[in-house]
Amino acid sequence: MRKMKLNEMALAKAHAMAGGVFYVLCWLWSVMAPKTLAGVGVSWVHSLDLSSLPVRTPSMDTVVFGFVTWVVFAAVWGYFIAWTYNMSVKK
Repeated sequence: MRKMKLNEMALAKAHAMAGGVFYVLCWLWSVMAPKTLAGVGVSWVHSLDLSSLPVRTPSMDTVVFGFVTWVVFAAVWGYFIAWTYNMSVKK
């Protein structure tokens, strides 16, 4: 039986692209409907009450910094997934 390996860089790039698209869509949602985004956020963090936090539109420098860090994290995560998968199929 042939063991299939994943290309770490390809999966890292795919995660980075998908993460970038997700980040932009989330940012657009925060600009167009911030209260509904906050409502979804409350449902995701279960017991944390976010209602006391102010709803605001993030500044462009915050958006750019968040985008870059999110894409880098997604790429590293994708690489890590492929690497750990490949390690597990070596045996």
